[in-house]
Amino acid sequence: VPLGYVKRDDGWECDRMAGAAGYAGDVQACCNITAACTPRLVLSGCVPVEACTIPDIDQCLYENSDCGVVLPAGGCLVHCQLPFIGVDPIAGCPDRARGACMQEGEF
Repeated sequence: VPLGYVKRDDGWECDRMAGAAGYAGDVQACCNITAACTPRLVLSGCVPVEACTIPDIDQCLYENSDCGVVLPAGGCLVHCQLPFIGVDPIAGCPDRARGACMQEGEF
């Protein structure tokens, strides 16, 4: 069984305990036939959970020191630099593995 997958009573799932931060995704399991006519299980869809990359922002307008490491489904507050004012937008990760961060609110 490849790293990142675990067999449960009701089928295969991504192993949340494997590796540094676990694996996530939607498991796809299929059976292929090898050249020797033997069945071979092929699992795909699980990827390591990794921190998001916070998007580049204009450091003259915004301050994002709270955004060091943001895991999937997490977020951080981005503040306006003085003398600018406005609604503090949230930069966050989608609820999936290896997601580029999305921005909620308008920068």
